[in-house]
Formats: sequence, structure tokens, C-alpha cells
Amino acid sequence: MPGLNRKEMTNKPLRVDSRMARDIERLSDQTGYSQNEIILMAIKRYLYENRKYFLRDMVEDWCISRIEREVCIMHSETHLKYGGMTVDVVKPEMDDAFGQNVYSSTIRLRNSLGEIFYEDQQNVDMNGEDWEEYKEFLYEVVMKFVDIDEPALKTYFREKFLYE
Repeated sequence: MPGLNRKEMTNKPLRVDSRMARDIERLSDQTGYSQNEIILMAIKRYLYENRKYFLRDMVEDWCISRIEREVCIMHSETHLKYGGMTVDVVKPEMDDAFGQNVYSSTIRLRNSLGEIFYEDQQNVDMNGEDWEEYKEFLYEVVMKFVDIDEPALKTYFREKFLYE
């Protein structure tokens, strides 16, 4: 059936210096790649090299959406591990003291030797303002401490920028 599973494409106007246009044309002739393919390869490489600007997306994909699904909606617990970062969201032992929607969240970051170099534990009301503030806190921790060149993150971003 025509039209099914077609990739959504968008046109973007591109202006390049005439010398650059000639170089792209020469490279296309030499490599067998189309000029469009060469430009797309360069853009993908540039996006990957600047992946730190997409860390917030990674936190949303890997952490926030899963915590919301498993804890906020299903009222369960979750244990996330991505490279050297772990996030555990569990019901505290003294459940009645905190309230029904309060969970204990622990973030741990490990270096390449497996040693914990950052740890934070907080009680978070998953239905209140606490949760919104905690999401921002989680973003800040990742932005400040996570190694963008860690193998698990490199794999995530390679897959993110494939666009295939």
C-alpha cells in the first residue's frame, strides 16, 4: 500500500558558499554519495558531536517517562540503570509517616572504576509540586555530573541521530 511506513520528510532551504558547493560536488563525484547524502552525513555528525545539548531529551526518555509510568501511574517501584547512573524510586519503609504518594528516590553516579562519586536521597510526593521540582533536579544532576562519553550514552545518542 502506497504511503504506509514512509518516512516523513521536510525540506529545509540551504545556502552555501559557492566554493563549498563546488567542494561538495567534487566530493560527491569522488565518493559516489549524492550531494544530499554528504550534507546529511555532516549534519548527523554535527548533531552527535553536540549531543550534550540533547541530555534533557535523554533524561526524559530514559528516566522521567519510566518513573511516571511505573511509579506515578502504576504505583509501583522502579530501578533504573544507565551506564554509571542509577535511579531507584521505592516506597519508604514507614509508609504512613510520609503519605500514600511519597516515595524515596536515590540517585547514584559511579565513575569508570565503579566507585560512587555522587549520591542523593530525597522523599518525593509523586503527585505534587515535589515531583515537578524533582524532575528539574534530576535534569540538573545529569547535566552537571554525567559523562557524555560514557559507552551507554554514546550508544543512546548514536541511535537517536540515525534518523532511519
